[in-house]
Amino acid sequence: MSQTKPAPSPSSSSRISLSPAVPAYGLINLLCMILLWKIADWHADRLTLTYATFLQSKDLLSNGVYLLYEWVLISALGLTLPNSLRALHFSTKNSLRGGFWGAWLLSSVPVAYLLPVSPLLAGLALLSGFLAAFGGALAATAKVRPLWEENLPPSPEMRGRVLELHRAFLGMELPTPAWKRVLDLTLCLASVTLALPLALLIAWGIWLEDPGAIFFIKNSVGKGGRNFRQLKFRTMIQGAEEGNGPTLARENDPRALRFGRILRKTALDELPQLWNILRGEMSFVGPRPQRTALVDQHLQALPQYAERHRLPPGLSGLAQVAGSYYLTPLQKLRFDRLYIRHASLGYDLRLLAAAFALTFYYRWKRGWNGRLPRRWLQRAKRGKGDAKLSIG
Repeated sequence: MSQTKPAPSPSSSSRISLSPAVPAYGLINLLCMILLWKIADWHADRLTLTYATFLQSKDLLSNGVYLLYEWVLISALGLTLPNSLRALHFSTKNSLRGGFWGAWLLSSVPVAYLLPVSPLLAGLALLSGFLAAFGGALAATAKVRPLWEENLPPSPEMRGRVLELHRAFLGMELPTPAWKRVLDLTLCLASVTLALPLALLIAWGIWLEDPGAIFFIKNSVGKGGRNFRQLKFRTMIQGAEEGNGPTLARENDPRALRFGRILRKTALDELPQLWNILRGEMSFVGPRPQRTALVDQHLQALPQYAERHRLPPGLSGLAQVAGSYYLTPLQKLRFDRLYIRHASLGYDLRLLAAAFALTFYYRWKRGWNGRLPRRWLQRAKRGKGDAKLSIG
């Protein structure tokens, strides 16, 4: 007659075994909280004593030092609180999220002290607390996993093969027109003020939904067939291509994050590519960059595909606004040949306006048939100073 082992009692199965690191992390957190409370108290007292002459004396340095102390302590809490929660056997993602929210909540201590005295400094303390808590949480995340994801980069052999095929087909590489580089730098510098705070909020949104990598690195083909690392905000779950290799995204892709779907529809996942444009690896308008692994496949069947890389790849392009994201390689080549033949400053500006209208108006318009008005896509008149790029 078989015997069965008695089931463990509910009390023993639900008991949490605490890590030996819990007291150490708890002590660090407590010390940071005490120091944060004392510094906030000193800051408010000093400001009260000098507030009558504050506007005249412009004592910004002293206030900046206090805010810096508070920022450092909140950052430390954002870094150590997740470790405490992990030691209590919370999941990694919940520990990271809990550490951020806990650190930002504790930043309300200096805000509460400063609000009756100086609402302006209280607002700065609140903003500083958010940045500090998020910075500490990112540091805690980086200890667990990288803040960028680079899946399956091409081998040196593949990069060399793609480059040689381009050189054999294109011959001598032509310089990028000066007007295009001037336009790129002007637009980049003009957008920095808006781009930086927007990028911070996007990074926070990605991290909050799925703590881990913020950026995704695509190894893509640039001008002349050279491989470059194209930066994007991560819009999919981590490891989305594991086991499948480089795969084109599709509409309603189940691998996409909820926040990632919004980023893709508004094209805000492309914002980090301003860095690629500043480096000269990309342009605001040009053939859309494609993964080196995919270009390597296309070149085997369609050597003419190299023609689309006579100019730097673009953040937006004719194929993107006139066709769709899911064109065949031959369709993309036809659109890109047309753009390269008529590239000019006026045409670039028109395509930028069309891309903006497509992203922020037509895609959200009910009943839209997927096509832009033809007048948006007609070649702009070439100015006297606009260089024309011949494709032979």
